[in-house]
Amino acid sequence: MAGDLDLKLLDDLSHTIIPQQPLLTSKESGWRNGFLAYYQHPGAEICQHTIPYYVLEVIDQNSSSHHERRLGNKFLSYQISGGEIYFYPAHTNHWTSWEEQLNFTLMVFEPRLFEQLASETFAYNQIEFLPQWQEWLFTS
Repeated sequence: MAGDLDLKLLDDLSHTIIPQQPLLTSKESGWRNGFLAYYQHPGAEICQHTIPYYVLEVIDQNSSSHHERRLGNKFLSYQISGGEIYFYPAHTNHWTSWEEQLNFTLMVFEPRLFEQLASETFAYNQIEFLPQWQEWLFTS
């Protein structure tokens, strides 16, 4: 069975990384391999960080703001629109900032969950996600 998320570590990381607390979370749900948090967050800068989990970020449909991101050595600066999705593999350096309030959902997954799924579905004992975004959006 896949490993459990360390909710204490995740809680410590979220307090350190994201300035404002989420409106809703799955913390009390008893989920073992995933965590969900919903934010309505004013403009902010999220310091460079690396976490040991996979993160899927979904921007609410009605949100929009100028924003900047750095993923490894790639830099992105443009008007973010509602409905956009970002996926960050575990242990990926990430920094972001935005100017207007954004409403977004973060889904966090234990890496061993994907390893288990790959093993059961494809008979692979390893899986690798590479951090990639739409290349036309990046500047060096």
